[in-house]
Amino acid sequence: MECPVSFELASAPIYLCSEEHLVCSTCRPKISQCPECREIYREAYKRHRFAEKAAEKLESLYRERVEVLGTEGSLHL
Repeated sequence: MECPVSFELASAPIYLCSEEHLVCSTCRPKISQCPECREIYREAYKRHRFAEKAAEKLESLYRERVEVLGTEGSLHL
């Protein structure tokens, strides 16, 4: 779930290439090719709905962890 450009945890909207490599919404407008496979982006931004759903679940689990443990800590696993 980490953006290969910014190395930050991606959150919706998350975009992808035709090979389904993800890139965050902050980085996508700044690049013209996929940072993983180097495929040139030829079409309009395509959202990675599966990754968005997984990111939402991860954030929900993190909030639950904070609630249970009473400490924030780091979101990186």
